[in-house]
Amino acid sequence: MADNEPNPREELCERFRADLCRPTSERYYSEDDLIEIFDYAGDIEDDYLRMEALFLGARLYPDSARLAERRAIFYLFFDEKVFRAYLADHNDDASPLWDIMRLNKLPKGTPEACAAVQQFVDSMDEFEDEEIIQLVQLAETLQINGWLYDNLDLLRSKCTYLPTLLYEVAVSAENAGDYERAVRFLEELTELEPYAAEYWAMLANNQLMLERTEAAAASLDYALAIDPDYSEALRTKLGLVTETGLHGQFGTLINRLLRLDPADEGVADMALQQADEASDYEFGNAVIDLCFAGQPANTNLCNKALRFNNPQTAAYLEQTFHNGNTDRETWLGLAETAFSTGNIERVTLVFDTYQRLKGESLRHDILAYKILYHVGQYDRVVDLFMTLPGDSNLRSYENMYDAFSMFILALLRLGRINEAAGAARNMLELFTGEPDMPGDNYRKFAMTNFLRDVLARVEEGADRSDTDWFRYDPLGLDSAAI
Repeated sequence: MADNEPNPREELCERFRADLCRPTSERYYSEDDLIEIFDYAGDIEDDYLRMEALFLGARLYPDSARLAERRAIFYLFFDEKVFRAYLADHNDDASPLWDIMRLNKLPKGTPEACAAVQQFVDSMDEFEDEEIIQLVQLAETLQINGWLYDNLDLLRSKCTYLPTLLYEVAVSAENAGDYERAVRFLEELTELEPYAAEYWAMLANNQLMLERTEAAAASLDYALAIDPDYSEALRTKLGLVTETGLHGQFGTLINRLLRLDPADEGVADMALQQADEASDYEFGNAVIDLCFAGQPANTNLCNKALRFNNPQTAAYLEQTFHNGNTDRETWLGLAETAFSTGNIERVTLVFDTYQRLKGESLRHDILAYKILYHVGQYDRVVDLFMTLPGDSNLRSYENMYDAFSMFILALLRLGRINEAAGAARNMLELFTGEPDMPGDNYRKFAMTNFLRDVLARVEEGADRSDTDWFRYDPLGLDSAAI
């Protein structure tokens, strides 16, 4: 069946999902329906649907042997202790699936495991779909993939639907990093099922792992010809055009993917990274506007909105707060992003939004300090440096050098030369007396030279009028941060 044709199992699962909001007493599905829902939900790795199918099955069909088998399958991957307890409680239940479940208790990677699985396979005339799925997963769990490949012809002769076997062994090979073998299985699978976009996309992924980019591109073209909106193929092609430099297709693929699923954080983050690296803020803002409603808790969107000066930044900050991002550390990070743009209005927006919504000050001392310095409010710089407590981040090791240098320059620009000289002298004595002061050697060397140069310009006998303190910036503090 082609991927763009109706899929009865998918439609059944979607109907079941939509019914989950209804009272349990109003939901009715046949036993066969619940089996189909459970099996398909396993294919798409949706544990929520699997559990709900089992819960409803326990209510409607408490004595169902097939649903009891599915519970064993669920417990197998849920918790080993629970799985073993469930097997013990169903020791008398017999079927091929129960036999496979019990074989999972064998020691891994041993001749004993191979012999037991071989004996079981020899005893079977044929395997239904779910049985072959669980058998291949059993071989992977027991770490006997070699046995699986050696006996593949035997399994081919006993499976009722060959594509299921080929798909499962391809997945197993891929999981083991055996991409060459996975490609061989998938090539055969695409010959049997040429209109399944999923198989072509899987083939492309494994070809890319082998660096066969041309073959992968061709496989992706097949997948997208079958289903132009198949997101896995679009995602893989997105990675391919990024790696091969075909950036002209990047924006088109991003737009298609985000219109299909605006909540896809991985795609949004990749697009924003590309926009940032290329300084293409128009494209970046278009991505943010397209997908913010689908992922309002993604703080990367707010960070990029601040960086790209998105016109809707204020609304996005408010929405991300109301969607659970209320902790101080997150907002400190947003404030630092805003500060890195050199736009003080954006920093103020972050501070004001947090205070209005949280009801308390964000208090990011080093950012406030640097902002005051850069807008020339040197008297407040001096007051802040002298009055903040010792546990302020202004005095942390990573901020100490810049903070003290700004303090010295603020005093000099206020004309408080003697105070600046005294502070510089004290700090220089501290450096001289404490060779193990924290910080890298370059920063300590630069700081020492700065202090000595300041003292040389202001000490007794020097012509203090020779220095224009508003242009004096040997450490680049006036231009580095904002």
